[in-house]
Amino acid sequence: MCGRLNVVSDPLSQFLMDVLGVQYDGEDNYNLAPMSRVPILVQREQTEIEVLPMQWWLIPYWAATPSTKYSMFNARSETAARSPAFKEPYNKRRCLIPVSAYFEWTNIKGKKVPFMIRSKLDKGLFLAGLWDRWEKGSELIESFTVLTTEACEGLAQVHKRQPVMLNSEEALKWIDLEIPTQELESLMRSRLPVELELIPVSTYVNNSTNQGQECMESIGASKLLREESSKGILH
Repeated sequence: MCGRLNVVSDPLSQFLMDVLGVQYDGEDNYNLAPMSRVPILVQREQTEIEVLPMQWWLIPYWAATPSTKYSMFNARSETAARSPAFKEPYNKRRCLIPVSAYFEWTNIKGKKVPFMIRSKLDKGLFLAGLWDRWEKGSELIESFTVLTTEACEGLAQVHKRQPVMLNSEEALKWIDLEIPTQELESLMRSRLPVELELIPVSTYVNNSTNQGQECMESIGASKLLREESSKGILH
């Protein structure tokens, strides 16, 4: 699952310029929840990569009306190709969600404990997503969803699902719509493409209306998570 995002424009803007040559002027948003507007990256056919703010809760283009009846802020990568809501975006409208980190919760000794999860070595993290455009009359909603997969062994100690994360090389492939999604399915398996840092943070972040920098303040020792040694990181 991926239900809360963190964006710190500096150094994320420099990260995107270094990796993709993209000018990113997003604002700091320390605690983004579903239905927020989030800057994402899309590549139109034969054009440069664009930064577009979209609603984080996908509304299928064919929906009669916009609705939050069903949880559409995440899409299971294992079934997206067959899902009525996601199958067309899966084939035609892939996107990247650049973030500084994301938050996840786990139960430790009966308490819901939040962790901030971020790339250890880079200044940002790429999440794989899908987007769609719903339009009726003069009303237009562009929206996206974050793809998820079964959590790798280390992250599974926090939550059973994880967002599909991409390293810089994989991000370039994911956003290249000339590459069929079927050729990129290996990117959606349970894995860690980058070294992660897990940081226990205050329950201040539990309330999505709390938007201060306190969301990012560590309350304990951070843990490193590598794919080759991802066992036993939480106690």
